[in-house]
Amino acid sequence: MQYLSHKPTPTPRWTLTALALIAISLVVLLHEQLPPNFARGPVHLSSLKKSANGPLKHIKDPFKDTGTIPNIVHFVHLVEGDAVFDFPFRQFVAIYSAWHYLHPETIYIHTNVEKHLIEEAVKNTTNPYTQAVSKLPVVKFNHHTAPNETSSGLGIHKLPNQSDFVRTDVLQKYGGVYLDDDAYILRDLKPLRRINFENIVGRQANGQICPAVILSTPGNKMMTTYHKLQDSVFDGSWARHATELLTVLAQEFSTPDHQVLILPQDAFFPSAWYKSDLMMIYQVHDDAGAPAINNKGTHNVTEFMEKFQLWGPETWRKDWRLSYVLHGWTSGIVQNFDKNGQGNLFRGFGGITLEYVLARSSNFARAVYPAVKHAIDNGVLETNTTKALYTYPIKSLRSVPLTTAVVSSHGFPYDRRFMLLKVHGGRPSPPRSKSHLNNGMENMTITFYPELALFLQSIDASSGTFAVMYSPPEEEKKSLHIPLEPDVAEMEPVEVILHGSPAKAYKTEERINAWFSSCFGYEVVLAYLGPNHRPVLGNISPNASSKDAAASKSWLSSIASNVPKLTSTTPMEKDGITFADVAAYLIVTEESLRDVSSRLQDGIEMDVTKFRPNIVLSGSAQAYEEDYWGGIAIHSNGSNPHQNEPNIELILTANCARCVSINVDYSTGKAGTGEAGKVLKKLMKDRRVDKGAKYSPIFGRYGFLKVGSAGQKISVGDEATISKVNKERTTFGGSSGGDEALRSLMLWQNGPALDNQARGLARWGLRYTGSGSLCS
Repeated sequence: MQYLSHKPTPTPRWTLTALALIAISLVVLLHEQLPPNFARGPVHLSSLKKSANGPLKHIKDPFKDTGTIPNIVHFVHLVEGDAVFDFPFRQFVAIYSAWHYLHPETIYIHTNVEKHLIEEAVKNTTNPYTQAVSKLPVVKFNHHTAPNETSSGLGIHKLPNQSDFVRTDVLQKYGGVYLDDDAYILRDLKPLRRINFENIVGRQANGQICPAVILSTPGNKMMTTYHKLQDSVFDGSWARHATELLTVLAQEFSTPDHQVLILPQDAFFPSAWYKSDLMMIYQVHDDAGAPAINNKGTHNVTEFMEKFQLWGPETWRKDWRLSYVLHGWTSGIVQNFDKNGQGNLFRGFGGITLEYVLARSSNFARAVYPAVKHAIDNGVLETNTTKALYTYPIKSLRSVPLTTAVVSSHGFPYDRRFMLLKVHGGRPSPPRSKSHLNNGMENMTITFYPELALFLQSIDASSGTFAVMYSPPEEEKKSLHIPLEPDVAEMEPVEVILHGSPAKAYKTEERINAWFSSCFGYEVVLAYLGPNHRPVLGNISPNASSKDAAASKSWLSSIASNVPKLTSTTPMEKDGITFADVAAYLIVTEESLRDVSSRLQDGIEMDVTKFRPNIVLSGSAQAYEEDYWGGIAIHSNGSNPHQNEPNIELILTANCARCVSINVDYSTGKAGTGEAGKVLKKLMKDRRVDKGAKYSPIFGRYGFLKVGSAGQKISVGDEATISKVNKERTTFGGSSGGDEALRSLMLWQNGPALDNQARGLARWGLRYTGSGSLCS
């Protein structure tokens, strides 16, 4: 019988090795299972110091990297001829996702562009994605001469082939992680780099090894062989020197220990270049798909068991949790889809754009969204923001800027609740617009009464009043205070019909009407809408029923079914509007405004308030992008716009056709002279883009509040995301032709109105074309 000695027996070396491997495995395993808010997670840019060159300063990963494959990333970005050195949005996403998930020491962008040309391009570019790439603290541009022929003299003329040779050259020299510019990192590659293989590659759909993603140590045997054999194997084709050669070498070198690890398709290439696969990745869907997949790394077991289904409902959503990288096969989009096919694929987004990703209505968008969200949250990318808010207590008078407002289905507070009416009666003075004349009183809008621009407005909510100041040139200014919400109990009712849409209103008190009459030099009445509203005509409302939409082939049928009896009070109902023309909200963008200003000489800048907007957004990729918007989602300050549902959603249904009101000189109250009087004419050249208002230029979009958003607060500076993009521009009045509907509307109210409007427009040096534009 043997007895155990108190003296410890030396542990065999193989046991220590085994224990060490187990410990390392546990560390790696635990590292990967840590919840995302643990310190080792992606470095949040908000914690980084800002530098002179951009908002970021690189901080090394707190977990020191001891992997055999260097944590450096390589992209190849070759430019042909005199092409601009630039990065489209999709390439920014590829580069940023590598930065976000891998925390590399360096991201090398190897290019054939000389250093001074790169510096000049980055300095002068207006492309926000190029600017964002250049400001990432770990990005280094490396000039690399691209080979144009093999050692045997065979020409290498195509940029993709030249890129193949640059790829193997840099990997053989430096090692690291190579990524094609349409390879999007979905999770950290650290577990792969640490498993002590010299090369890690992945299979694509046909079983071959794809070189679009390669992890490699510097100077290893397989990569050195690959680099040297490319020169002799190259025959001018796409695949022989790249995919086919790598497949043979990877399989050959996979036999020696730790030379090559070949991963299954899901690891790097979970989709393929086939049309059906590309549709799976990029197709835009209207529905939300299945419930969100849990990517947190932790579970509430009780909740999980309560919701668990062995076989859930079928869904278009792809589960990316088995993949480290998503290769996008961008070249396959062009090969498999013509222009119309791409339009159907991206459904109006026009391709892989920021708005397309933020909508999260495709598998690709859902895959890359976390990285894009990170870029936005930390100021690397800018999205649309609410730049300005306006309300107009009295229609057609000057705007009142707001910093914050509570939204309702009828518009901003106090917006166009009042309107001035010119009293005609038996007077000889003819109306300027017979189409606005009813019951002896004429609706006064800035189109026909440009002197309305001389009246400034301001709101004093604390006193429940707003002030109107009359500011004529070279005359004494005078002001008047008016209750924001007068008591209508003792007020005389008056019927007001605006653009064929009627409502019961009330005449304000005599002192107010007398003050305005003294300013104009003729009798006017200030009408107050009170608790009432006007019906939204036709099918412009997003809540119009299919029956209403069918009836709206002519606005006349819609009018007949919506006219309320004057003897009854019409309570505020869904989609009812005030004295706004046709919708509760009007949205414009700063980018489109800048385009208008660029058309004017002498450095004149267009005043956005001449377009009478309620909401001005800033941050669109280009001017008039809003033509295709079908909806915007607004997130109030303090909420995370990419983790929470939006506070406010607006459904955009129609374009705003413009008229001579945008030519008004606000300082004189008359038609503008010089460049300021030519704005409408300049927009006529290329902005008549709505078939329903084919004689009028378009600027801005009409919108309605989505059910459930009422009562929420909007503020200047709030972030706005585009929730829907239409495939084509909408047509005012619907497919039946809004222009004819507007003409019918005007003829219905008063046959001679068209002749009278022609006379009115002649004062502005313009000819009536039957557009019936609505601008006030």
